[in-house]
Amino acid sequence: MGAAKNIVTTFLVFVVFIILLIVINFIKNSGFLGDVTIDTTIIFLAILPFIIYLAVSGKISEFKGGGFEVTFNNASNAEVSFKSEEVVFDEVESVVKGSVEKLWENILPKMAKKLTSVLFLVPGKWCYEYTALKKYLEELTKFDFFKYVLFVGEDTKTFKGYMHARDLLAQLLDESKKDKIINKINSGDVEGIIGFKKDYIKDYMSNREALKFMEKEGITEAAVVDKDMDFKGFTNQDMITTRIINNLMTKTG
Repeated sequence: MGAAKNIVTTFLVFVVFIILLIVINFIKNSGFLGDVTIDTTIIFLAILPFIIYLAVSGKISEFKGGGFEVTFNNASNAEVSFKSEEVVFDEVESVVKGSVEKLWENILPKMAKKLTSVLFLVPGKWCYEYTALKKYLEELTKFDFFKYVLFVGEDTKTFKGYMHARDLLAQLLDESKKDKIINKINSGDVEGIIGFKKDYIKDYMSNREALKFMEKEGITEAAVVDKDMDFKGFTNQDMITTRIINNLMTKTG
């Protein structure tokens, strides 16, 4: 019922924007405003997210209007767009050994250079040191590009789940929770941590399939994995929509 209501609401808003575009074009062409110029490009870009929503949900396959023509099939059927991430050398081992020195000497410079958004942890090893992990998160979360703590297998590739780094840090800073949280990580019981997520998309899915999945699951972001469940990166609705816009929009005369 909720999904149906959202679709109806989105469609109604979309219709309102279309009507607005028609009215503005009429006023513009009638000369009613004299020398005032109205850029229909701005109006079109404003309604484009709604157009894309209708396209990926299968409501429409193309849109023409306001001097624009958009065809969705090629762009929306391309493989899902995501930000690729790789393990920064030694970061997992350093947190395990409680080596805070390497954080400033080696890891932070490398993560800053690559704008790495992920800290990789291997749960279930009974070896993470509380003070080191807290310090890593305190320093890394100062950067806007850093967002996630990723839980992986011993090969540092197999996806196990993730959570927002600031959420984990907040729990580690809570005196009543910190021991329980570090024990859950070391014992491998990460699914019991508040904020843990296991939302993922396969890298061979299309942009259309990814957006449909997110809509169905009620999520705005997800990890991206390959056929072997090896972590590849992260994606979100805005990233996919922006890529579709960049790839498919052509302006006709």
